[in-house]
Amino acid sequence: KQGNLINIGNKLNLVSPWKELIFEIKDYSLGLLKDNLLSLYLVGSVARGEQINLLSDLDLIIVTKEEVTKNIQDQLDQQRIKFEQKNSFVNHIDINLLSEKELLKDIDAFVKRFTIKTQSILLAGDDISQKIPNYKADLQLAKQLLYGFEMVIQKRITRINNKDKEKANLNNCRFAMKE
Repeated sequence: KQGNLINIGNKLNLVSPWKELIFEIKDYSLGLLKDNLLSLYLVGSVARGEQINLLSDLDLIIVTKEEVTKNIQDQLDQQRIKFEQKNSFVNHIDINLLSEKELLKDIDAFVKRFTIKTQSILLAGDDISQKIPNYKADLQLAKQLLYGFEMVIQKRITRINNKDKEKANLNNCRFAMKE
């Protein structure tokens, strides 16, 4: 009615074997973060029902009440690697862990806010999307998304420089092909 973009994520989009992996990660995250977990969102192509086996990443955003320790971050990352090794159909698992304050206030978290608002599924916790403003398709939004996309490209370049070049290049080609 007001020209705002809507959330196109839907739990009906969750299919096997993605669904089982998602709920395994959810259970692990709830156990690890306990009362500090505020919200756990599935975002991106899997939330939209557009995933492609072997090409798609599994993207999650975990919002915590307070910042987490490096030890907790390391445990989550180690388990993420195990999930990737066990589930060959997923190209990469990307778990974005940030506090509510970081999500709502940090300029670099714009793309995460936009993604939660427009293409997410709440898997656990409180739906904090109500604290995120609505978005209209306009020039200001386009500029903000362009800046966010530039940041994604910079992250990909960093990954290429920090990893096994052949594997990183293959993954980045897959990323470019699906975008």
